[in-house]
Amino acid sequence: MARSIHGFIFDLDGTVYLGEHAIPGAVETLASIRAHHLPYVFISNKPLEPGSVYAAKLTRLGIPATPDDVITSGCVMGTYLARVSPHARVFVIGEPPLLEEIRQAGMILCDEPEKIEYVVAAFDRTFDYRKWNIAFQAIKFHGAHFVATNGDKSCPIEGGEIPDSAGIIAALEATTGKNVR
Repeated sequence: MARSIHGFIFDLDGTVYLGEHAIPGAVETLASIRAHHLPYVFISNKPLEPGSVYAAKLTRLGIPATPDDVITSGCVMGTYLARVSPHARVFVIGEPPLLEEIRQAGMILCDEPEKIEYVVAAFDRTFDYRKWNIAFQAIKFHGAHFVATNGDKSCPIEGGEIPDSAGIIAALEATTGKNVR
C-alpha cells in the first residue's frame, strides 16, 4: 500500500455488500487493508439501523467491525441537530431506529405541527399520508426547518432497487414550496 494513504472510507450498501452477501473482493480487500494496519470506517446513508447492527452484519459477512467503525446518516443527523439546536422538538419521517438515534441525541420527538422545530426526512418504508401531513403543516404553516438524512433516489437491494428518501423529500418540497436544507 502507498505510504501516502492515511485511511479509507467505505460506503456499505452496494459497495461492500448487497443484501446479505459481500460484494466480490470486499472481504479480501478489507483484510489486506487491516494487514497493512491502515484505518478505515464504514458509512451508511441508510438510517434503518444503528451502527451496531451494521457492524454485526459486516462481521457476519467476514469483515470484522465494531459499532465505532460505522457512521450512519442517523448518527450524523442526531449530532447535527444536537449542535445546532439542542433539545429541539423534531418530527422524523423515518423508522424506529432513526427515531431512537434522534432521541438519544437529546432531541424531543414531537408530532404536533405547531410545536415542531425540525422535520427530518429519511428512508421510511412506513411513509404515509399522516406523516406527510404532519410534516407539511409544520413546514408550511409553522416554520419548521426541513432537513434530510440523505437524498438518494433509490437503495440497492439484491435483485434491483427500492425507493429511498428522495421521493419523500420531493413530496414535501412540492407541497410546501420549501426546499430541504
